[in-house]
Amino acid sequence: MPRFIVVRGPGYEEVVRELERAGADYKLVSRGEVDEERVIEDIRGLPPQIRGRIRYGRGRPLPLTRRGRLNTENTCILLVYEGGKLVDVYPKMLGSRYVDPVEGARLSVGRLPQYHLYEEPALVLIAQHPELLGCARVRMVKDKVKLAEGYAEVDLVLEDARGGIVLVEVEEVATLNAVAQALSLAQAFQEAARTEVERVVVVALTAEEDAKRAAKKAGVEIRLLKLAPLR
Repeated sequence: MPRFIVVRGPGYEEVVRELERAGADYKLVSRGEVDEERVIEDIRGLPPQIRGRIRYGRGRPLPLTRRGRLNTENTCILLVYEGGKLVDVYPKMLGSRYVDPVEGARLSVGRLPQYHLYEEPALVLIAQHPELLGCARVRMVKDKVKLAEGYAEVDLVLEDARGGIVLVEVEEVATLNAVAQALSLAQAFQEAARTEVERVVVVALTAEEDAKRAAKKAGVEIRLLKLAPLR
C-alpha cells in the first residue's frame, strides 16, 4: 500500500478517517512542516494524465492557488507516495471530473490487483468515470462484506450527487447468479454500513434473458458496455 501525507486544510478529518479505516501509513502535517517548494515541484512533475488540472479550479479547490502556492486555505491536500516518490495528488480535475481528497483516499487504499481480464479494465473505467452510471464519486473499490456463508467482495460502491449509495457488480455476462449475488451483496452492505443502497447495478458485456427478467422484477439495473461506431 502507498504511504500518504495529508497537508492540513478544510476537510482533512474525513481523509484521515478513511486512511485509518484502511490501516494506511500516513502522516498529518501543516503547510509549514513541509518543504513547500519541493512539494510544488513534485506535483508539477507528475504525468499530466495522473495529476490532471491542479491549479485554479474555478470554484472547486485544487492543490495550487492561482499564484502557484499550496492551497491549504481552501482544501486539505493528499499526497500519495510509493518508494519515496510522489505518484499522485488530490484534489484534482481529470477532464471535467473533480476528484476530492476523500475520494482520492478511497481510490488509493482500495487498489487491489488480479481482477478478471475483462472485469479489471471495466472496473477501472467506472471508478474513474462514475458519471457513466449517473454518480458523482467513488466510495469503495473491491472491499469485503460478510455474508451468511462467509465473506464476499463488492466490486464498487458509488455515491450520487445527493449521497445516495449505488452498489455495482462487474461481470462478463449478466446471469441469474450475478443478479442474485448483487442483491446479496447490497443487503450485506446495508447491514454493515447501516445505510440504504438506493440502486444495484450489474455492468456486463451481455445479459442472459432470464437474468434480464429477474433483474427487472428485483429492481436491479443491468448496464451493457457497447462500442458504438461513429455515424
